[in-house]
Amino acid sequence: MTDEKTVQCPACTADLTPGMMECPWCGHLMAPKTEEGMTMQIPPEPARVPTPTEPGFSEPPLVSKKAPASSLKVMGIILTIFSFLALVFFVFQVLDGRFTRLVLLLPIIGMIIGLISIAVGQKR
Repeated sequence: MTDEKTVQCPACTADLTPGMMECPWCGHLMAPKTEEGMTMQIPPEPARVPTPTEPGFSEPPLVSKKAPASSLKVMGIILTIFSFLALVFFVFQVLDGRFTRLVLLLPIIGMIIGLISIAVGQKR
């Protein structure tokens, strides 16, 4: 389909007419040919940073480094519920003699951390 009157875009391989400066399909800048047949390199334009006095300029939003209180409460509730379920599971395992009582500390610690995060989330 490519004849001598078209040029292919190196980025998207679309057929272009010779002399086009950029591909209408992908926006790739085409390098113009010099007299010797070599292609010239077009330097990229530097990125322009808008000044605060220009229209359309807006300040970037302030980003808080703290977790939102609602997500902290939700995570605390989820941790407390799963720790309670693990505690119930391990109590039955200890009663059957499969584990020692020491294993019960892990879900208890998880419940304490969950309750603390719920309390901290409510204070915010």
